[in-house]
Amino acid sequence: MSVKDLGINDVRIEFQAEYAVKSLNIKPEKISKLFSLEETKQLFIDFFDKADNRILVIAQPTGALNALVEFPGKPKGKACFFVKKNKESIGKDSNLRNNLLYGDLSYSPLEQLSAFVDEVLFPLLSNERNHESWPKVVSEDVVRHVHTLKSDVYVITGQTKGKTLLPLPVGAEKIEQVDEQKIESDRLLIHSIESMVIDWTHQIRDVLKRDSAQPLLEGLNPTPFVEIEFWKTKATNLECIYDQLKEPKVRKMAELLEKIKSSYYPVFKDIFRDVIAGKGIKLFIPSSVFD
Repeated sequence: MSVKDLGINDVRIEFQAEYAVKSLNIKPEKISKLFSLEETKQLFIDFFDKADNRILVIAQPTGALNALVEFPGKPKGKACFFVKKNKESIGKDSNLRNNLLYGDLSYSPLEQLSAFVDEVLFPLLSNERNHESWPKVVSEDVVRHVHTLKSDVYVITGQTKGKTLLPLPVGAEKIEQVDEQKIESDRLLIHSIESMVIDWTHQIRDVLKRDSAQPLLEGLNPTPFVEIEFWKTKATNLECIYDQLKEPKVRKMAELLEKIKSSYYPVFKDIFRDVIAGKGIKLFIPSSVFD
């Protein structure tokens, strides 16, 4: 069975159904079940016929399909969306590709955004060949902003997983090939590294100063299990930070700061030392807690 066999009799809705079948990797029969409810079918018709209805989402939170007129706050499964470009009705003879924005929604929007930034947006906008005709100051500003976006998304993605992720500075991809004899002349790279050390310091200090007594200060009554979970999470996070600070690129950054006698090198050493000291809490937590 294909979408054409469902008897929808509306090319606009058939367009949406065909996209949903491909996007969600489902059989047309599921679309048929969705349209078996008159009120659901009316949602699709109203989306095209009423100018104020601009959003339609086909979601698959469990096994069955749902039709929504707004984006789900907490997606529980994959979905696809259709959004009108303009606040107007769309007739059956309209060019749907020109009048609609449509695509996929992940059950984890933040990870989808992170993948988009890392694999599409950043490579596209950071490639100097894509803006050769731009003024240099504009080109550099775009690169700086897209790198900031990438770093922010990277950090937030880590926070949602209970991890402190340390973003690398602009130029980190070529840092292992840098000529140490000429590093002092590359002020842009040095500035990027020093700025990132400052950001890392704030991130790591925030982790180190977290206190298990905070719930008590907030008037809560945590159980001993909450205390154990706090120290387990903190130890795991510090282990994650330590592993990042040992990465070859990060060690190379430290060597370059030491080479030019940067005032930020002692700062880097201090945070590394603090992380190692913080990791020591793991010695006082039974190993069975981490199983």
